[in-house]
Amino acid sequence: MKLILTDVDFNHFNELLEQHCGMHYDRSRAYLLEDALKQSIDRLKFRNPDEYYQFLKYRDKGEELDRLVQLLTIGETYFFRTLPHFNALKNHILPPLVVSGSTVRFLSAACSTGEEPYSIALLMTEHFPHIKCQITGVDINPGSLNRARKAEYETRAIKQMPIEYLKYFNQIGHTRFEIKHPLQYRISWLEGNLRDETLYSKIGGFDVIFCRNVLIYFSLESIRFIINKFHSILNPGGYLILGHAESLRDISTDFENMEHSDTFFYRKAVIVPDNKPSLTLNTLNTPNRFEQSRVMFPEMVRASTPNDSRPFPVFQEEPQTDSNRKSAPLASQTTPDADYQRGMEWLKQENTLEASMIFEQLLHRNPVHTGALTALALIFAGNGQFNRALEACNKVLENDEFSVEALYLKGLVHEQKQEWETAIKAYQTVIFLNQGFSLAHFHLAGIYSRQKLEREARRSYQNALNYLDRDQELYFQLYSGGLSRQTLKNLCLQNLATA
Repeated sequence: MKLILTDVDFNHFNELLEQHCGMHYDRSRAYLLEDALKQSIDRLKFRNPDEYYQFLKYRDKGEELDRLVQLLTIGETYFFRTLPHFNALKNHILPPLVVSGSTVRFLSAACSTGEEPYSIALLMTEHFPHIKCQITGVDINPGSLNRARKAEYETRAIKQMPIEYLKYFNQIGHTRFEIKHPLQYRISWLEGNLRDETLYSKIGGFDVIFCRNVLIYFSLESIRFIINKFHSILNPGGYLILGHAESLRDISTDFENMEHSDTFFYRKAVIVPDNKPSLTLNTLNTPNRFEQSRVMFPEMVRASTPNDSRPFPVFQEEPQTDSNRKSAPLASQTTPDADYQRGMEWLKQENTLEASMIFEQLLHRNPVHTGALTALALIFAGNGQFNRALEACNKVLENDEFSVEALYLKGLVHEQKQEWETAIKAYQTVIFLNQGFSLAHFHLAGIYSRQKLEREARRSYQNALNYLDRDQELYFQLYSGGLSRQTLKNLCLQNLATA
């Protein structure tokens, strides 16, 4: 039986986790906490969540709480997740760093089972073989780190990987592969909590930090602490790569927003003495940067090849048997409505790889399925494929000109491209059709604030605040960019206080 937490129990466990390791769950992600708690409660045979909470708070010496954290931090990831980040690393970030021939140092924060740091190592081996690099993978979960050290992965972890890297793997079974030596010896693994002050005394001097799809599980206070620590351990001009669900908006002004290879990332601002010309991004021959306030896209992980074509499987799948067959039927065997609901369930669980496959199958059957088109637009936008996102939105609007979801996504894309007036028009249309769409008010306020329109910004922040509690949970989860209601409320209040 599925565990459903009451508000009191949910708040109790949230407070306990935040005190212990800085983790914080919004109600939209309560199912993740509930699943882990059910496993723990069943294992220890407690009668209800409150009994387990009382045990953790008053009788546990920290060992059981650590086990719970390990359950909560088992991440589902794969090689070259969000490929545009790695294209930007290869084509823009690394070339100026490797000119001197010095060792390039990477940090993969919350590296889970190692797919991200190994992807960095693969890229360096393939494209910069003569450059020395040091890669550090940090994770709070010792079980995940042990799996990373083993360097063995299932087929699903490499299915989205560019084909040029396959030569670095050995097949050790129908569905298992291992990384060839010596790649794994280029990575050092460290158990640590990003919220722990002592971690940062052990590491430092990094040129590039990856911390993707992690900050969404921390409170605003913890996020500011972590970003400040990242700034301190980055070399001058170093780079910070976050997930698409994560933004430094109202978090830090110590980084410059940058765009390259259809994605965005951050660069530690270069500080120069007052008597010297200021170093700007233009003098460093880099692309124009975005304003400090960046649009927040939900985390989308569908990797794409450089020419934006669909990836394809390169290994033979294990033959389907009754024991390993997936419970979900093929799209062709079910109704479109059932497939759409199945895709949305994957999307709710943040498994956008499975979701995108289902939605694309739906579109093969019905090219104007507005739900599938809208969902794919969300995925494309989050992965930096802005033209494809706009194309999908426009197809939706051809069939339903009043689709607030498609109009809102168009606003996000145009805001990301700094096409302010077009973005404002899209958000205003959304609000005209649905006055209670709090996120449209929030983003509209951000644009007004950039344009120094204080009265308009203040009104829009107040409207966002008024409507934030009224959005449906799933609706909010899909479109909030990974931030909790409380975090967005705090951002609105802070901006209202300074407006």
